[in-house]
Amino acid sequence: MSDVEPLPNRGVMIVLAYLWLLALVPLLVEKQDPEVQWHAKHGLVLMIAELLLLVRLHRRDQHRQPGDARPRLRAQPLPRVRDGSVFSRCTWSPS
Repeated sequence: MSDVEPLPNRGVMIVLAYLWLLALVPLLVEKQDPEVQWHAKHGLVLMIAELLLLVRLHRRDQHRQPGDARPRLRAQPLPRVRDGSVFSRCTWSPS
């Protein structure tokens, strides 16, 4: 590790490092602490990755035609339960 003594607001700076643009605060303010710098740089990388993912998802949704249906999961019927089990006595009727 380095000879730098941890500052009292170090924990706050590390938390700020992962809050989107607030990652710039520890990156610019705590230049002498390499661990805070590491977290700030990685927070910025995560922010950029999230922004790219959001843009990609937004563009994908814009290219859909109004009549296009999204693929949806369809419910499969449950297999019949054999007599004698606890569930064979349970009944359900739609109202």
